Amino acid sequence: MKIFDRLDETLSHKPKIKVLRFLAIGKGEYTGRGIARAVGMSASSIHQILQEMKDENLVVVRKIGNAILYKIYAENYIIKNLIMPLFEKEKRIYDDLVLLIKKQLKEGKDEISCVAVFGSVAQRKETAKSDLDLVVITKTKKGKTKIDKLMDNLSISLANKFQVLLSPYILGYDEIKKMNTKKSALVRNILKNNRLIDGEPIERILA
Repeated sequence: MKIFDRLDETLSHKPKIKVLRFLAIGKGEYTGRGIARAVGMSASSIHQILQEMKDENLVVVRKIGNAILYKIYAENYIIKNLIMPLFEKEKRIYDDLVLLIKKQLKEGKDEISCVAVFGSVAQRKETAKSDLDLVVITKTKKGKTKIDKLMDNLSISLANKFQVLLSPYILGYDEIKKMNTKKSALVRNILKNNRLIDGEPIERILA
């Protein structure tokens, strides 16, 4: 058994990490095909990865009839003490980011109708170069000015803590209503995929 630099093998490539994450978070038993569907990979690739993980004692394998089931080996030292805590902390990144946004905009909360993330982050398709698209709908023009000032500190905080580049869209209540009537591409994009952070859902505002 390899003792030193174990993570070189365990986290050796992206597809393997995806399978590890799925099994670690799901904590259930799954067939190879079930895992393939869940992570969006071919059954043959999954079979090879699972064989590697079996050789490294990262998974427990059980056969029921013709089905072969895999689950994370929760008592494995690497899984229990390194991988599981790592994925649990990874899951909290978005929640921590949302808390920071709420905290930074708290001063202008009375002026806000809605705060939502949209774009690639809302779709969970972001890359290392993606911005964080954030829309804030304010109740009044005065509120829009106030929130605009708060965005400077929010942008700095997100960059420092999460290395995230903020791309904010601050729109007044009447403004976004008019944009929606004119079938604005921005509004269509926001409506297509967004994750509410605070306030009223955008769909309800524009109904």
